[in-house]
Amino acid sequence: ISLRFATLRDVAGGSRGTDSGNKSDGEEQSFFVGGSEHSGQQVVGPRSKKNEGEVADELFKAARDAGAEVDERGVGGTPSNSVSFSGGGHRLGDNVGGTERVEAAPSAEPTVVSVTMTAYENGFQLDEGELRPFDDPANAAFLNDISRGRIPRELTLQYPGKEIDMKMVRMPGNYEPPKVVLFGGSGARLGAVVPEVVAHIPPAVSTEDAASALKAAQASLAVDENQPVTQVQIRLPDGNRFVARLNQSATVSELRAFIAA
Repeated sequence: ISLRFATLRDVAGGSRGTDSGNKSDGEEQSFFVGGSEHSGQQVVGPRSKKNEGEVADELFKAARDAGAEVDERGVGGTPSNSVSFSGGGHRLGDNVGGTERVEAAPSAEPTVVSVTMTAYENGFQLDEGELRPFDDPANAAFLNDISRGRIPRELTLQYPGKEIDMKMVRMPGNYEPPKVVLFGGSGARLGAVVPEVVAHIPPAVSTEDAASALKAAQASLAVDENQPVTQVQIRLPDGNRFVARLNQSATVSELRAFIAA
């Protein structure tokens, strides 16, 4: 039987008793306007809204009624409004067989996975995960399994073959996300002393040595005067410039060797 999360009070054993003059949650509100002493027009308002935290309270009551154990120690060994249960799950039936109970896999040293569900006024979270609203349809199956005292199928699929120890903790108030740290690490204060940067400066070359090196590099090109000749101006990173004289048929490799020489 598929239950909507809105009917968790039915799983828990019905609505809580109210005075005869009060409207139960979910009923329409009636108002009388206009008319004389003995007549008037009835206006039906929207359905009354549940009090904050009532959904979480009903969820805990349903889980306890379904067999979840009350843990007086709470989380971290301190007293808390919490319940816990462990075990396997249920395998959904098909056209041949019905629903089948799936127990936790036996093992000499069973691997136990602990999952803590923390319920707030506006939703719940698993361990340190994101807040999951109670009224989100994507969470209906998860919450219905809990209301029946079962390990949610979502967890049995997430941790196959492992025993799941699930604890439910009730927290007052709404969930408040942790403060976001924009960035970490260290920075530099404006006006701080700038570290000295020492650049590598090659030793100065005399004019005679430079001319001699250029002459040797030009000779390595072996220019054929009988073929078309051209000139290429080359600018070095240090700002110096020189001209290479070579044949128009010269290759890039020859020009590179000239510069390296």
